[in-house]
Amino acid sequence: MNVFRALGRVIKGTWWLFVGMVTTTKHMLRRSITIQYPRQRFEQWPRFRGRLAMVPDEEGGHKCTACAQCLRICPAACITLERHKEEGVKGFLVDAYVVDLGLCIYCGLCVEVCNFGALEMIPEYEISAYDKADFIYDIPKLLARQLEPEFKR
Repeated sequence: MNVFRALGRVIKGTWWLFVGMVTTTKHMLRRSITIQYPRQRFEQWPRFRGRLAMVPDEEGGHKCTACAQCLRICPAACITLERHKEEGVKGFLVDAYVVDLGLCIYCGLCVEVCNFGALEMIPEYEISAYDKADFIYDIPKLLARQLEPEFKR
């Protein structure tokens, strides 16, 4: 009886070894999905929500009118806006617009609520930094379309 049990275990083990070898061979013959990361980058989907950025206007400035709708809707409270009112100018003028990407949850609500199209989510996903201060983006950093990643060793 023990001989038949041992023979059954050998046959079963050989079968599963064969199944494993077939699976490994199938995966070896497939096209590789790995990319060479620093030189090659993933192409993002059109609706990918990456880093928050400001849309530049025709003069190279920004389209923000300081309506503060983005501040009201942001669930993470990561946007800071300083504005002032001037005589003879309709609306407010922006003194400072700061976004803390360390707090941002990339929900995109600020982009949806902006009536003037001043904000957008760009497909930049390399937002890591060694210092928390590097996550604070002011107007010039928000207007920059693609920031070069800074590699430190």
